[in-house]
Amino acid sequence: MIIDPIKIYEKVKHIVREGFLHILSCPTIKCFYSRYFKEKHKKQKRCENIMSVDTKRVCLDSIKLILSLLVIGVMASSIQTPGHREPNFSIIMIVTVDWEVGNEDALMHTIPDSTRAVLTLFRKHDIKATFLAECDSIVNMFEYEDLVNEILADGHEIGFHFHLIRWLQTETQMKTSIEYAKEEAGRYNIDLKSFRAGCFEITPKYLELLKEAGFQVDLSEREGTPYWLDNRMLELPLTHLKKWRFLNYYLDFYNRDMEKIVNEKYKDGADIFVLYFHQWNIVEDKKLLDYMDNFFEHIEKNYNVKYITCEEAYQMFYTDEGNNVSISHDDP
Repeated sequence: MIIDPIKIYEKVKHIVREGFLHILSCPTIKCFYSRYFKEKHKKQKRCENIMSVDTKRVCLDSIKLILSLLVIGVMASSIQTPGHREPNFSIIMIVTVDWEVGNEDALMHTIPDSTRAVLTLFRKHDIKATFLAECDSIVNMFEYEDLVNEILADGHEIGFHFHLIRWLQTETQMKTSIEYAKEEAGRYNIDLKSFRAGCFEITPKYLELLKEAGFQVDLSEREGTPYWLDNRMLELPLTHLKKWRFLNYYLDFYNRDMEKIVNEKYKDGADIFVLYFHQWNIVEDKKLLDYMDNFFEHIEKNYNVKYITCEEAYQMFYTDEGNNVSISHDDP
C-alpha cells in the first residue's frame, strides 16, 4: 500500500481542528461560562462555589487539550515527506563503512558473517560504498583475504581507518602507520585514497602526511558540508541535522531518524549526503539490518538517488584541468 504523506498531513489537520472544536464545546466548559455569567450578580458565596467546582473541570479539560495537541503534533512531525523540488532531482549518497573488529574481542569471530550480510544488502540496492579498513596494532583487516576480494569484486572502494593517532608521539610513528596500511593494501593492488580517523579524532600533522602519501579524501569531521582542506584534500563530513543548540542527529544508523535527516536536509537545499556505520553494528542490533533495508528503500522511492564511493566524489569535484571546483562556502 502506498502512503500519501500529503493526505496524511491534511487528515491530521482535520483531526486537530475537529478535536479543538469538540473540546471547546464540551458540556463542562459551556456550563462553566453559562453559569458564571448568569450567577455573577448573585451572592458572592454562590459564585465562589461555582468557580471552585467548575474551575477544576476546566483545568482538567485544558490539560487534556494541551496533551492531545502535543501528541498530534508529534504524529504530524513524524510524517516523512520529501522536499518540494522536482521529483527527478538527484541526491548523492556516499555510504561509508568503518570496517573493523569493534569494541570487544568477542566481535572478532563475527567479521565474516556481518561483512557478507552488509555486502548482500548493498547488492540488493546496487550500492557502491567505501569500506574503510582498520589497519593498526588492534587488527589488520587486510588479513581477511577472501573478504577483501569480495568487497573489490562488488566494485566497492577500500580506504584506510586508524584509531591510534592520539598515541603517536613522533612524525616517524605517524608515517610508519600510514606506510604499513599502504603496504598491506598494495598486496591487493589497492591504492588507498580515503581515510577516516577512529572516533573522528584527526590532527593537522597527520592530514599533512596523508596528503604526502597520496590520499585525496578525509572523512574525520563529524559536522559540516564537503569542502577543500588547506592541503587540497577533499573533506567529506558526516551529514548531520542540528536540533536546538546542543542536539545533533547524525546519518549513522545509531538512531531511527535517518529518513527525517535526509528529508529535512533536502528541503534545506542539501543534495550530498555522507552516511557511515560499522559492520558489527548489525551484530549488536539484530533489527538494524532490516531498518537499513527500509531506509534505502525509502530514499530510492522518494528521490533519484545515486550511490558513489569517496574516490568517485573526489573526481566529481575535480576538473579535468586539475583545478578544484568550489563546492561550498567553506572552500578556501
